[in-house]
Amino acid sequence: MDGPQHLCNLFAIARGLDPIGYAGSYDAFVAFELPLPWPRGLFDSRSKLPPGVREAVARYRLEAPYRLSMLAMAPDEEYSAPGWRRVLWCSRPDGAFANYQRAEYLVPEARVGELVTALITGRGAAPEFEPLRVHAAARELMVCTHGSEDAACGLYGVPIYHGLRARAAADARVWRVSHFGGHVFAPTLLELPSGRFWAHLDDYGAATLLDHRRPSAELRERYRGWAALDGPFLQALERELLGREGWRWLEFHKRGAVLDVEDAREPRWQRVRIDAQLAHAAVSYEALVELDHWVDIRPRSDSAEELPYAQYRVTQLSASNAALPNVVMP
Repeated sequence: MDGPQHLCNLFAIARGLDPIGYAGSYDAFVAFELPLPWPRGLFDSRSKLPPGVREAVARYRLEAPYRLSMLAMAPDEEYSAPGWRRVLWCSRPDGAFANYQRAEYLVPEARVGELVTALITGRGAAPEFEPLRVHAAARELMVCTHGSEDAACGLYGVPIYHGLRARAAADARVWRVSHFGGHVFAPTLLELPSGRFWAHLDDYGAATLLDHRRPSAELRERYRGWAALDGPFLQALERELLGREGWRWLEFHKRGAVLDVEDAREPRWQRVRIDAQLAHAAVSYEALVELDHWVDIRPRSDSAEELPYAQYRVTQLSASNAALPNVVMP
């Protein structure tokens, strides 16, 4: 498997892998600045993680009281301050919402492990660090460049990072981040606080994602889904609605529900609904989403093993007026 063709992302593209439904579902995200280089298995590392973080991660994994995505961010010449570290926490609010609720801190380097530990164990509660909280409204564009986890992420993620970093305006920050899953989707990007995952970005797609000047439908085949929705069937429906409503869809408050599901260990269909508060009306979208077929993909570039990846199809999509209580403003 010599040469670039062995890379798992190129293998996936060649087999026509559709990334929708592969965002994962998360209640919260925590990201903190940590200088490069990062080893493979960063969150199992004793030497690289700040004191206490590895232990907090181990406790979280043992209990798994909620669904958490953990990332390291490479310090940036413009965004970072010598001797200080930025820490981001984004969590799911109650009810329908458009973005995860964010909390951002700028803490002395020696205390970053203490804060991250408090956030993980307290599910975002860290009152002793409130004086170090800062307020920002920037979009956080997080590009996986973790080449030690998979060569595809380094080879393809780094150029996309540099391209976005050079184009980004004041309302967006672009970060190099550690592995967050999905080597086969490299170059892959997570946007916070929206909680959306993107796949196989090229320069054109990255520019479209950054400025929203071209239709959202042009990125249909590069969308992994919205992590605020529980499962790939709902994520597949949400992609259809993003394409229908355009980029304004991102600002609408939404929530999803499973109405019915095949009675099977691995269901092949779900009937799902997404309620959304549009500009002047509340609308409920219902659809039948089917597991259409499987594609065999190598999940890592350093392995010849192939695993089946499910591919989803949306049918019977309808819309009707809906009530949408418990709207939460982010």
